[in-house]
Amino acid sequence: MHDKNVVHCDISPGNILLKDNSLNNIVLSDFSAAENLNDTAQTPYTTASGTDGFASRRMRNNESRYEELYPADKYSDYYSIGAVLLFMLTGEYPESSESIQWTGGRAPELTVAEWRKAMEEKGGLTKEECDKAIGFIELTVRDDMTVQPEKIFDYAF
Repeated sequence: MHDKNVVHCDISPGNILLKDNSLNNIVLSDFSAAENLNDTAQTPYTTASGTDGFASRRMRNNESRYEELYPADKYSDYYSIGAVLLFMLTGEYPESSESIQWTGGRAPELTVAEWRKAMEEKGGLTKEECDKAIGFIELTVRDDMTVQPEKIFDYAF
């Protein structure tokens, strides 16, 4: 999808389908919010887009919250992938990106500690599994949208 310069803009559990009931065969659905990055007329979002909790603050922005508006990009999809993983490992809907008090583009330590606790208690993950999952989530669930895709796609669980 990104290879074709298309961003989904609403990756969330409700838009992820399992083909043949297998995690090896995943299909994204609902491309109603998708953007073609080759579209020269593309403009920044001025109304909330994406599913709350799974959408980056950039996708949930409006003119009253951002000094500078940004058009859709692949980083917003990466944010959503990290938020979906967090949901899968905890069973809890992620906090809205608008309510997180971002520190240097990253979620604050208290928020990360809450994620870790939920993964251990509700997801049954070991400390080592939590460390790996948190590492990936911190690469993707960010407000500064600066992580290079290679770091995300090459991340080893």
